[in-house]
Amino acid sequence: MQTLYFNGSIFTNSQPEWINNFVVENTNISEINIENIDFSNYDQVVDLNGKFVFPGFCDEHIHIWKVGNLLTYMLDVRGVQSIKEMLSKIQNFITENPNNQWYIVRGFNEVSFEDKRLPTAEDLNQLQTEKPVFVIRSCAHIGIANTKAMEVAGIFKQNNIVPSGGEMRLNSEGKPNGIFTETALGLITNHFPKYTYNEYKSMILKAQDLLLSYGITAATDPAVHPELLEAYHKMNQEGLLKIRINAIAIRLPDGQNEALPLPQKFKSDFLIVDTVKFFSDGGLSGKTAAMTKPYRNSDYCGVLRLDFETFYPLAKESIDAGFKIATHAIGDKAVNICLDVYEAIQGENKVPNRIEHLGFLSEKNAEQMKKLGTVAVMQPVFINELGENFIDALDQDRLNFIYPIKKVIDHAIPLAFSTDGPVVKQLDPFVGINSACNRISSKNNNIGKDQEIDRKSAVTAYFSNEILNRNFKNSKIEPGYHADFNIFETNIFHQDSKLTQTCINGKPNNY
Repeated sequence: MQTLYFNGSIFTNSQPEWINNFVVENTNISEINIENIDFSNYDQVVDLNGKFVFPGFCDEHIHIWKVGNLLTYMLDVRGVQSIKEMLSKIQNFITENPNNQWYIVRGFNEVSFEDKRLPTAEDLNQLQTEKPVFVIRSCAHIGIANTKAMEVAGIFKQNNIVPSGGEMRLNSEGKPNGIFTETALGLITNHFPKYTYNEYKSMILKAQDLLLSYGITAATDPAVHPELLEAYHKMNQEGLLKIRINAIAIRLPDGQNEALPLPQKFKSDFLIVDTVKFFSDGGLSGKTAAMTKPYRNSDYCGVLRLDFETFYPLAKESIDAGFKIATHAIGDKAVNICLDVYEAIQGENKVPNRIEHLGFLSEKNAEQMKKLGTVAVMQPVFINELGENFIDALDQDRLNFIYPIKKVIDHAIPLAFSTDGPVVKQLDPFVGINSACNRISSKNNNIGKDQEIDRKSAVTAYFSNEILNRNFKNSKIEPGYHADFNIFETNIFHQDSKLTQTCINGKPNNY
């Protein structure tokens, strides 16, 4: 089956950059820029009528199943403006779901509250339920348990030990106040009821449909535990993966001091497993990212989840087994340790290991990343959606250089864009593209104006598979590449545009 697309402006993300026609044969691009077209040679002909074609978007860091969970089983409270409003939504959820064993909620951001305080168990205990309730902050680095949840998890037992790299915060009487951070989240979450394969499948299918509606044809799920990885493999076998997924397996889960075994490496057209994930610190919006200097108006420097001595042997084991590494590192202290470990395990070899988020970048760090070939996987949408948190957390000097995208580009460091959904609600790539270009928060505050980049660089940072050497072969309109592309009304290098069609393997989805 051969389909000719003609009479359009087609960006190849290769050379030549722009062409006016291409051919899809079965699932791949077979020809481009044909002269003297004989339309009778093709089974199907599509007149683009001057529309613009670009490779499919790739979200390089999005928790696919968690996006789907908020569309299916978990209560989404993103956008609530007070603890009172949040409790009202949770109470309605409890009333509507009387058979739940646990009530699991996600999405509050206390900077949106008038008093800007974290909820505690005392707040959640006001809810009319005898069952455990756990409310996860939007960043997923902080969670709040009611007293019943702490009882079920054995928190009040005398031999309860908080794992390294986490916090169980206490009230004025020295007792747990329900706030858990980082690795200590596992003290609660490890007691959640286990999801079944069918539940994971429902979440992933819902999330895939949402991502496709934005023209996202490939994505990286960046912290995949063994049960989820098994679900991805089964969905791949059953032909249920609609987008191409890079599943990054977690090595050190929350609440555990022992590393998980390395997964089996795997590659198919729709699923790749060749990278493992570490967390070196927390989140910046919740002030748990590990900093060398305290947060604004405090003496608190965040949470370092991994030191060099713990990280190095696990990273070396992973590299020696042929895996690449992705490390969550936001604060400058975490970035320093991460790159020191990468340098120690790589030597002079260039390997596309990743730093997820990269909140700060010193000159030394920039030179290390360039030399090592480390990829910066960044989320410009944070500036828009979480910018007010950053203003609350940081002094002006650090605020000027937060999420330094331009510095990454200026140092020729490989760059890939993503959203980190559902940490943020806005998954549309255009929101991230615009944030990278204007650095404006949701309340119109400019954050790090010197780190603005041009629109073409922002758009192409969403065509990132080639950079990460995963061989999905879907980041270009070029012979031999999968026919994964989007058709827009106008040129997205100039402005946001209506998406009229998304194709994966040459099969169209219309919106």
